[in-house]
Amino acid sequence: MTKRTVEQCLSISTRDVLSQRGGVYHGTVCWEWFGGRKSSIAYTTDWRNASPTLVLVYCDDADGNGLVRLPIDLQSTRLRHGGQRWWFLCPIEYDGMPCGRRCGTLHLPPSGDIFGCRQCHDLSYASSQDAHQLERLIDQIDRSSASWIRDIGMTKSPEKTVDPTS
Repeated sequence: MTKRTVEQCLSISTRDVLSQRGGVYHGTVCWEWFGGRKSSIAYTTDWRNASPTLVLVYCDDADGNGLVRLPIDLQSTRLRHGGQRWWFLCPIEYDGMPCGRRCGTLHLPPSGDIFGCRQCHDLSYASSQDAHQLERLIDQIDRSSASWIRDIGMTKSPEKTVDPTS
């Protein structure tokens, strides 16, 4: 069974929403699904506090009835040669506690209602699945040839015989 892929999701990157720093900023990110349906998300970034936040506001259904207001904490790490990189902290909760994993991109699968990290949504990349098709085929051939060898009674490799006359 193949996993859902990030390419099937709506994805939002730190580059999409964190271009301006200091103060409060509002914006919109728009997408078009494969079927032509359009989606958009309004966002607000608030840099005024010691812990900056991003708030996403979107509808989780096609009718526009399920309004979601999703606060996401931001965290920075220092870069080796100066500067800093900003991360989203995954907001998906398990047992009342947020995942909190740092990620540069959050994803919303077609059947999902909340943006989260790749691990929480159990997503892979399409290219990764393509790359492993050959490995799966080789494994399958190895398994089928092993059963064929077992069926004809060749469980051991042929022993070498030594000719005593030579």
